[in-house]
Amino acid sequence: MSVEVAAVRTVEVPTRIVHGAGAVAHVGELVAELGVTRPLLVTDKPPRVGFAYRIMDRATNKELAFTGVQPLDSFIQKGNPVIPAGMTVNLKDVPPGAYRMTVQAVDEVHNNANPRTIDFDVTD
Repeated sequence: MSVEVAAVRTVEVPTRIVHGAGAVAHVGELVAELGVTRPLLVTDKPPRVGFAYRIMDRATNKELAFTGVQPLDSFIQKGNPVIPAGMTVNLKDVPPGAYRMTVQAVDEVHNNANPRTIDFDVTD
């Protein structure tokens, strides 16, 4: 099983600027699009799959947010080994700084995908 962070885009709202993955925009949320690949998804009874993300301060390594595992059931397309999904990361209460977001997928039998990371900066 693997998870690929296919792209990162931003949703515009005034007052904040986020720099990451080559994108610069005024934002209050960061939207990450990802695809989770799990070959068993093409079977008649695919395993349950979920993902989680964690945001860490790059300077202190302090954790700012952790979602816990979020199910991807509603994103599964029968016969497709890739789950296309997206997540919204609320940055409204995140102070200016340099951050790292790590995304990881897991299935119901505890197979963990390799984590994928993206660095981003929040400035006023």
